[in-house]
Amino acid sequence: MDRTKNEQRLKIKAGINFVIVLFISLGCFLLFQQSQINEAKLNATYTAESMVGKIETLLSRYLENSELIKNIVSSEGGISDRQFSELAGFMKKNKDVIEAYELAPEGIVSQVYPSEGNEEALGLNMLKLPERKREALLAKNSEKYTIAGPYELKQGGTGALLFDPIYIENDQEKEFWGFSILVLDWEKFAEELEIDKLAEAGYHFNIWKYDNNGNKVSIIRCSHNVFDNALDVECSVPNDTWHFEIAPDGGWLPVYQSVLEVLLSIFIAGILTLGFYQVGMRRCREEAYAEHIEKAAKEAAKAEKKALKEREKAQKDLQNQVESLGLTYQQANAIMQASIEVIGRMIDSVFELDDALTEFKKVSDLSGASLDAYVDKLAQMGLEVGRTGKP
Repeated sequence: MDRTKNEQRLKIKAGINFVIVLFISLGCFLLFQQSQINEAKLNATYTAESMVGKIETLLSRYLENSELIKNIVSSEGGISDRQFSELAGFMKKNKDVIEAYELAPEGIVSQVYPSEGNEEALGLNMLKLPERKREALLAKNSEKYTIAGPYELKQGGTGALLFDPIYIENDQEKEFWGFSILVLDWEKFAEELEIDKLAEAGYHFNIWKYDNNGNKVSIIRCSHNVFDNALDVECSVPNDTWHFEIAPDGGWLPVYQSVLEVLLSIFIAGILTLGFYQVGMRRCREEAYAEHIEKAAKEAAKAEKKALKEREKAQKDLQNQVESLGLTYQQANAIMQASIEVIGRMIDSVFELDDALTEFKKVSDLSGASLDAYVDKLAQMGLEVGRTGKP
């Protein structure tokens, strides 16, 4: 009964041990997973910031083209159409990303290169046009370049406008002259940015910002439209904040890894619990065996004590009987030994008689040729005895 209770208690302890080890294993794997996720997010953050840095580098390189026109206007207060066309034509060589150069005194576009295909841009007031006004004012007030778009251009196609404000000295005071505007071909800009390498590296991404109405507007995004648990990295650009949402193609942690770690946790808990149960069962058996040995030893000691008492009683009874016959102990012992010898000789005689009867039975069963052969054998044995004197 006690052994059954011990085994039941051991099973309960083993169950508790399984649950504890399982939770500890899962906790360890969870910490490991969190470390992996943090490392993956850190790499994604670095990738996003590097990409935005590359965007700023490219924009700065494009602004170098605008800087020359800007310096001429700042020093001379303006630039002729011929001079602007020659200068813009020279700078546009091998510049596929820059689709057009524009000058907008007081915000109104008055000069465009190339003029062919960009006639619709002439006369546009960037400071009043609703979809351009916000970025134009930001550039004017901050005296820093600002990128607007991408959106559908008036002259057709999708592009972005790079507003570079121009100020001139007037009586030792800065006076806003207008803008040098670069029109960027957005598809070619994305190609030069090598944005596809993000997809090749296994990332889904979406670069977006808020428009004038507070709505999200995608600047550049991958072909994958929906992705969950994306990391949102805020990146500052002149006069604006871009949001770079990025997430690995298969998620921050592969699903199969989570399943494998859960199964491994169950396996570890099961192995340790099995070991705990086996050790406990061995201990229970050893305790039960020890109790059995102890009980057997007590019973043996009790039996030995009882046999000793009976032996002492028998010796005492024998001694009383001997004393009642008037014999000494030595005399009684001699009589006992002589009796044993007589009985032994009687037993030997009985065995000899039994052997003789067995032989006699064999002879009595003989007949015919067998009996004649036996008689001849006896005759030969008699002659041998007569000749040698030995049986």
